[in-house]
Amino acid sequence: MLLDGQQRITSLFLALHSSNPVPTRDARGQEMLRHYYANIDACIDPFLEREDDGIVSVPEDRRITTDFGRQVQLDLSSRAAEITASHFPLDIVLDGNATMDWQMAYLSDGPGDPSERLDKWKRFAEEVIKPFTSYQVPAIELAKFTPKEAVCQVFEKVNTGGVSLTVFELLTATFAASDFNLREDWDARKEKFDESPVLGQFSATDFLQVVSSSLSETAA
Repeated sequence: MLLDGQQRITSLFLALHSSNPVPTRDARGQEMLRHYYANIDACIDPFLEREDDGIVSVPEDRRITTDFGRQVQLDLSSRAAEITASHFPLDIVLDGNATMDWQMAYLSDGPGDPSERLDKWKRFAEEVIKPFTSYQVPAIELAKFTPKEAVCQVFEKVNTGGVSLTVFELLTATFAASDFNLREDWDARKEKFDESPVLGQFSATDFLQVVSSSLSETAA
């Protein structure tokens, strides 16, 4: 059971292993479906930023168009088109056989001089593909019989570094050790709060702060 990192692992699986388009959102929050490619020439160019210039996001039909779809700026809708454009599909990067098939097609039919293509592919395989396939994802593995209290404590410790979770999320894990689902409790309260124009503005963290303050005053 994957307790933490589910969104991250799901995103990696969809982008690097699934042939289906990846559901994501643009800068305005609009939902869209995308495929991801590595531009071979840009990825091995030492004067370009690989993340910004080498990784290409394309629509579900694998075509980037302008002029309301009338002009095709980049067509990656077929294996031949990918080879011609020197754009490697990242959804096969973890599949050795599929990568080998694509490599053979690129070396056979890709653009430019054959010896130059071979040199480019060697550099691309070493600098891009190899890091993907050899990357070790750090993980904490807990035995199935680990007590809930210990699991929740590990979850809390891990998520207090880097981009930390909110107080509400951490407390959700803490209360889970006592078999109390804080998230479900809050969702039920939030549904009632939304009926009020004032209480409807409350966030989960705001509610916890009010409850904590009230308990502190009562105890005093």
